[in-house]
Amino acid sequence: MKENVIEKKEMKILLVGTADLSGNTIGGQLEKTKNVYNELRTRNVDLTFCNMFELGTGIKMIMHFVFHYFKNDSIVVITSNRGTRFMIEAVSFLKKILKRKVVFLIVGNQVDYLSGFSSSKLRNVDCYYFEVDEMKNRIGKDIKAGFLSNCKKIQETDIDYQAQTIKHICYYSEISYRKGFDTIVAALDKVNKESKKYQLDVYGFFAETEKRELQTLCDGKDYICFKGTIKREETVHVLSQYLFMVFPSRHKLEGVPGAIVDSYEAGVPVICSDIAYLPYIVTNGKTGFLYHEEKELIDILNRIADDDTDILSFRKNCRMEAEKYNIISAVDLLLNDLQNLKIR
Repeated sequence: MKENVIEKKEMKILLVGTADLSGNTIGGQLEKTKNVYNELRTRNVDLTFCNMFELGTGIKMIMHFVFHYFKNDSIVVITSNRGTRFMIEAVSFLKKILKRKVVFLIVGNQVDYLSGFSSSKLRNVDCYYFEVDEMKNRIGKDIKAGFLSNCKKIQETDIDYQAQTIKHICYYSEISYRKGFDTIVAALDKVNKESKKYQLDVYGFFAETEKRELQTLCDGKDYICFKGTIKREETVHVLSQYLFMVFPSRHKLEGVPGAIVDSYEAGVPVICSDIAYLPYIVTNGKTGFLYHEEKELIDILNRIADDDTDILSFRKNCRMEAEKYNIISAVDLLLNDLQNLKIR
């Protein structure tokens, strides 16, 4: 007698977010969404993508989202603050008609922003995944929260390093005051005063309203070179050439910056401000150095200029740390949770 074989039906997932799938537009939310989208496409899921980069944020996107909300089993949302507000309101309404599993992959530090919503609204989302474990502890006990960090496809990288007389370091971020570009310029001005100890290569795009002023800060400083942006597929190779990456951000909404994950993948330690949740990402004396004020940053730069013999140990630590941000493990966790999650 022939047995009846019951085939496991593939999960139907609607992904909502913003990603430049055909271009090279950069940004935390865009990168995270693109990485999750590309990995989900390799899995046994029926995937629909409501891409606000292509659909916009008007009526076309709303109609696309509502239509596919009813056609899918699970909804995965990746948005910044403004998009989060709309999606919480939309899900609160749609769940009154038909319940679906809805999870949010939070971009950056939205903890304080989410606290502005009532608990009843927040509970309509079945789980919020935060980029740093400590973020979820600040959400109310009746709100289901998990940990799923910023993630990407991690590849093997050569961590060998050639000693340098003039230390080559890089800045890889938006070139702006909120990202602290002026801080590293001021610090190097003092460190390089008597002799050239450092060469700083700058990668990224300018905050348009600050471009002229920040360029003027660098006038006459031959140790600062603007390199433009890096092609996504070349990022790790380019970063791997440097002794350290500097990330002097003063942006209070930092989550897990993709630049730091890229730096770890390249085996490059990070000199980083201790703003927001960055101390949970950069381990002082292991994967980089943390500073609180400019004087501490200058001290760190001077110490490294005098002695960088521990750099290989730092590079090995960074490569091990990079595995925590592997997209394969992150999507494994997400799909397993979606299978077992109870709808609220």
